[in-house]
Amino acid sequence: MVKEKVPHILLVKPFADRDSWGIPKGHINVGETEEQCALRETLEEAGIQVTLLQRLTPVKCSYRNEKKTVISFLAKLEFGLPRAADGENVDIQWFPLTELPNIHIYQRPLMEEVKKVWNEWAPATSHADSPE
Repeated sequence: MVKEKVPHILLVKPFADRDSWGIPKGHINVGETEEQCALRETLEEAGIQVTLLQRLTPVKCSYRNEKKTVISFLAKLEFGLPRAADGENVDIQWFPLTELPNIHIYQRPLMEEVKKVWNEWAPATSHADSPE
């Protein structure tokens, strides 16, 4: 019997003194699309190149006196090994979607959506596409 692979998600830990993880993210540069930003930030923060598969529901949050909207994508690893490419994060790891660490509070709904989207999307595709 073949055991199906569990999809993994790449998460970054920005602070050594906090047990909180989240997705690679950043600000859109002038003239850049959301998709271009997602690809650039993933490469800069995590050292990997991905193919974007599906846009997820935006997450709104406030940090200090700034209100922002985080645009996220479900993506597939193309190549690269996770590494703190720009020094913004203290740790970067792949986690099984079924065994996530403590997620930033405002990104928890995003993780639930990722699980839901994967469960709807995965049966129609090969599980072999998920990174290990």
